[in-house]
Amino acid sequence: MKETINHPFYEAEPTVREALRECVPTREGTIEFLKSLFPCANWLPRYNWRWLVGDGIAGFTVGLVVIPQAMAYALLATLPPDFGLYTSFAGAATYWLFGTSKDIVIGTTAVGSLLVGEVISHVHEAHPNTYSSVEIAKTLSFMTGLILFIMGFLRLGWLVEIVPYIPVSAFITAASIIIMCTQLPVLLGIPGVNTREEPYKVLISTFRKVGDTKLDAAIGITCLLLLELAKFVFSTLEARQPARKRLWSILSSLRLTFAMLLYTLVSFLVNRNLSADESKFRIVGHINQGFVHVGTPSFNNGLISAILPQSPIILIILIVEHIAIAKSFGKKLGYEVAPSQEIMAQGTANILGPFLGGYSCTGSFGASAVLSKAGVKTPLAGLFSAFMLLLALYALTGVFYFIPRAALAGLIIHAVFSLVATPSTVLKYWYLSPLECLIWVAGVAMAIFTGLETAIYVTTGLSFLLLLVRIARTKGQFLGRVPVQQIDQSRKGLEETAFEKRTAMREMFLDLDRNDASNRDIVVETPHGGVLIYHFPEGLNYLNQAQHLKTLTDYVYTRTQRSTEQPSKDTSETLWCDKPVTYKQDDGVPILRAIVIDCSTIHNIDITSVQGLVDVRNALDRWASPSTIEWHFGGLRNRWARRALTAAGFGRSAADDFRTVGSWAPVLPLASEESESDDRNERICADDENTTGTRNGDVRSPDLQTSQVETGDRMSLAVTPRNSGTGSQQTHHVQSTVMTSLLSGAVFGTGLTLSGVASPQVIKNQFNLSDFHMVATFLTASATSAVIFAAYNSRNANKNIPARSASSQGWLGTYDGNIIGGAMIGLGISLTGACPGTVLVQATAGVQNSRALACSCLLAGVIWVKLKPLITGSQPPSRADKESIMAITGWSTTKVVIIYEAAMISVLSAILAYAPRSVTLLNPVVGGLLIGVGQLSSVILTKKPVGVSGAYGEFGNVFWSILAGRIPKTIPDSILFAGGLMAGSWMAMFNVPTIREAMLGSESPSLLTAVVGGLFLSFGARIAGGCTSGHGISGMANMGLSSVITVVSMFGTGIAVGLVLPWLQ
Repeated sequence: MKETINHPFYEAEPTVREALRECVPTREGTIEFLKSLFPCANWLPRYNWRWLVGDGIAGFTVGLVVIPQAMAYALLATLPPDFGLYTSFAGAATYWLFGTSKDIVIGTTAVGSLLVGEVISHVHEAHPNTYSSVEIAKTLSFMTGLILFIMGFLRLGWLVEIVPYIPVSAFITAASIIIMCTQLPVLLGIPGVNTREEPYKVLISTFRKVGDTKLDAAIGITCLLLLELAKFVFSTLEARQPARKRLWSILSSLRLTFAMLLYTLVSFLVNRNLSADESKFRIVGHINQGFVHVGTPSFNNGLISAILPQSPIILIILIVEHIAIAKSFGKKLGYEVAPSQEIMAQGTANILGPFLGGYSCTGSFGASAVLSKAGVKTPLAGLFSAFMLLLALYALTGVFYFIPRAALAGLIIHAVFSLVATPSTVLKYWYLSPLECLIWVAGVAMAIFTGLETAIYVTTGLSFLLLLVRIARTKGQFLGRVPVQQIDQSRKGLEETAFEKRTAMREMFLDLDRNDASNRDIVVETPHGGVLIYHFPEGLNYLNQAQHLKTLTDYVYTRTQRSTEQPSKDTSETLWCDKPVTYKQDDGVPILRAIVIDCSTIHNIDITSVQGLVDVRNALDRWASPSTIEWHFGGLRNRWARRALTAAGFGRSAADDFRTVGSWAPVLPLASEESESDDRNERICADDENTTGTRNGDVRSPDLQTSQVETGDRMSLAVTPRNSGTGSQQTHHVQSTVMTSLLSGAVFGTGLTLSGVASPQVIKNQFNLSDFHMVATFLTASATSAVIFAAYNSRNANKNIPARSASSQGWLGTYDGNIIGGAMIGLGISLTGACPGTVLVQATAGVQNSRALACSCLLAGVIWVKLKPLITGSQPPSRADKESIMAITGWSTTKVVIIYEAAMISVLSAILAYAPRSVTLLNPVVGGLLIGVGQLSSVILTKKPVGVSGAYGEFGNVFWSILAGRIPKTIPDSILFAGGLMAGSWMAMFNVPTIREAMLGSESPSLLTAVVGGLFLSFGARIAGGCTSGHGISGMANMGLSSVITVVSMFGTGIAVGLVLPWLQ
């Protein structure tokens, strides 16, 4: 019987004293705070032999990995290798006292070392010959450590939530690219390259001096290939032999150590009787034995003033990198980390490090993964790692003397390559939040071309601005009354559905904790057992998501129970962080069944918040296993927010043309590392998702759909199983094609521009045989493409890239279109100094009459659509029985490719040795390799070879479709590729202005010649079924006979016209 309250309720006014009283810490709270400063006090009394064995094995194992990594990363910081050992020792020796994660390893990192190196470089530029690199690094570490310690002590770890997901992801990707660029000259042994310049300048300088490559290249390249091969082999063995997965995983983790030992042995055998200056390749050289750099850091006011402006970015990255990896392992292995305490532990290591000779340190991705896989039990494993570092410093410095620097460069490149976000990851960003995806792209580009510091500030500012705009410019809505009735619908089918009307009762939902202005005498009933209703009072965004989601999980853990009882365990089998009683089972506490989220205040949702929700879903799925939790999002009306949650797997759109993104990308690549199945994982459930909610498979099972149900007076987005359709996959394919086509076109356009073959003068001189730069570049690109196609087709036998078929117009024979079209292209090239692809580059540069030439090509594409049926012969086109050289000769692909490569190399060697060539920005071989990179990107991203001329024909189709009133739903791939080509070309010329200046100084065709030549180029390419890139670079490389015929006709006609034209003028 319900109690009725008859007396009136008067709300009491809040007072200042009441507010201040809430801020005063209680005695119990103060004691709890002091205990939390030393988490080790909770688990050290329970330490046992089983933990000791696990920690010892894991600590010694990770020590073997940390030693070569620490020395390599110290070189990134422009410091001697032994400083990396000092830094890692400080982190290993102190973390166990204050840390809350058993899997974290504090030491040197690639990104942190890069930033320290940039600070050192900046101080040297501002104060030349004033402070040493060691002095700067030690002072920087002490300053950042002190700030970190104070932040942790004051429990300001929540400040890390101010930096959202996207800037960090963009920063790590850009930093990884920068690191690889700076290590490339070291890998190849090229001296005299300033690696502190912008990455694109470093690449250009490296390519310019590629002729100065030394023996170091043999060491560096083979080391890199060996590491990649070892990673592939051990990963394959892990998949094929699940019973030995842990063994193969540990051996894979030790591949860095084995590689360094191997190349150190090789170096010793080669250089044992030579001094460091006389060595055959660069080696590390003398390393100090022991802690010879012990001392206090410098507290010079001038040095502190020079470092202080550079310290914020160091602090941001040190904190975010460390907390991200600690949380990743905590979520994966079922324990919680305290961000503030982690920052305090990190600060302690950075304070102690400078006194031993170390520099700034943070959580290390690779080392932490090794520690976790090796079976670590407690944070005390760091002491065993510290012992290994002591052994290295006092007993192995003589061995380190012979380590090749090129091998260390290969190790660094191998380690950071996996940190670069893949195109599929960027595509998922686009699904979740297009504006944040654009911020990510802008951040990566800005970091590469302007610097990391500017990029992290700008992207964080843009993300914060986007948040403010979403909050400040939220549109209000006028609501109307809608009669609502609750109905029951049978599941027998739509035609057989029976409806039963029921009387609807309106309900009001109040705060269970009663921290509102409602009458406290009113009894608020909890929802049905195991059902929780949560309300976001201020919306959900990256600033508040961590607090909200922690509140939600804490409530679940304390107010619900597992659906299965936990097995009894002895002390040695518990986690080091477990309390004596963990989540006590209570028969009166319900099992978690469903979570209802009131989303009435959510108008936008960012990627960080979506990831947080996915994290909570994974954690609660494990908590409720083997039961399934239902998620309901009530009042979620914003279409973009619904799309983001649907893409993350919280349902399926009511429309059939949307695809749930089953694969979810983590903030940091380590988050996707697989963990070993410890006892805690065994007692919960096997989960196919990683710590940040990433689906390891691309296809989710079961698929989900959304159904709309009435919960009170709000609309709910409920998750129910259904079978997936094909329409969503088609839409996903279309949307992914847009980005991949643009990106592959941009890469190809960049290579085409930097190679120098887009210059009208270079092309014209090639066809009058006074300059062979174009042919040399062309042959290199084609030879590179041949290897790419052969490798791709061998791995994708069912979906390979076929040779181009004969382009027959039914006039003269099977290859009439190739012969006539090729001749028309050659004539157009001789007249204009451009081919269909370089037309777009020249138009981007603004070469005289080049835009008229481009318009002429487009006009020909428009005319071709209507003209093609008229000019085709009356006889049906004949088809070649065998399209490829392999089919004609009966030889294997390997044999044909080897012969082709040998022929290309022979011709190329003769050209480089004897033929005249102009002086261009890059060597033609380097330029051809860059175009080959464009080919590789196109094959990987779009599964198609490069080709430009098709865009003109597609433009004609689009033109006539629009004219007929049919608006195309999608942009053709070839047009997107051409647009990306122009964008990549513009970016290359913007950053290397000399390329555009050289093109503008070339001899350009007259307006009439440009118009006529453009018609020949476009018509010829359509008749031949391809152009210089489609038939020449791609078609010949794929061993198509029609492409060989087209290229011979093209160059034969072009050279004949090129030789005759001067006589006619």
